[in-house]
Amino acid sequence: MHYLPKRPPCRIVLTEENIEFEIEAVRTAALGREAPLEQAKHVARSIEVDAWRTADVCIFVTPEDQQTARSILPELNTRCLENSVDGDLLKEVSWTPRCLSPTPRALYVANYSWAPSDDGAYFLIDEIWPLTLDIVPDAQLILAGTGMSEALKSHAAKAEQVTYVGEFEKFADLANGAHVFLCPLRFGGGSKIKVIDALSHGLPIVGTKEAQRGFPVGIKELIFCGETPKAIALLIAALFDGHRAREKMATSASKAIQLLPTWQSTASELGNIWLGNTCEGGR
Repeated sequence: MHYLPKRPPCRIVLTEENIEFEIEAVRTAALGREAPLEQAKHVARSIEVDAWRTADVCIFVTPEDQQTARSILPELNTRCLENSVDGDLLKEVSWTPRCLSPTPRALYVANYSWAPSDDGAYFLIDEIWPLTLDIVPDAQLILAGTGMSEALKSHAAKAEQVTYVGEFEKFADLANGAHVFLCPLRFGGGSKIKVIDALSHGLPIVGTKEAQRGFPVGIKELIFCGETPKAIALLIAALFDGHRAREKMATSASKAIQLLPTWQSTASELGNIWLGNTCEGGR
């Protein structure tokens, strides 16, 4: 956006996956670092807000991000198009009991090249998982997904009862043996696609408050959140042993997942926004 003239010769529809200056502020707080220089903060915010001003309409993927933008620029023309679910997947998902691992197994799936996911892995390995093992000594943690750095791989390999399986073909293959899905993000934006995948497969979810970001109330109620590593570890341990709780959550998830829009409906709405702006008179 910053390469465009202040008044572009065409109409602009801008999609914001994340509000970057907000993510950086939360990351600074989560990592306990000193706040960046005020001048740098001002420049980063100015660049992003100027981009919003230049666009004819700004699309956000969570209501939280939309509210943040409107609090800064009340006059901003905004829409919210949340991350969605595959309509065909909903038809295919079976809600029959999964074949669980004989030992308690927790699953974390992410693209570790994304800074919040990478930080979440370290937070999980260093602060949450040791406390979980104090309660459930035979528990296993499976890390899956792409983009893991060699440093993180080495760190995970040294941790007790942690296995990194890397890339995978089907999420169902990982979900089938897991008792609980983890979302230990301390900062980030957008909605959580892997949380949607976990819900689609009837997995109970434990994480931080960030795990609930971007979801409607009916989905948020199915995500168990802890304020501290100890609280998260206790929730994980409880679900390892909570057969009835897992079954109840799976049943609730089969209904709640229907609250999310399908990609087809979201694409249709995006098309309407696009055509509505490109076909109007003016620039």
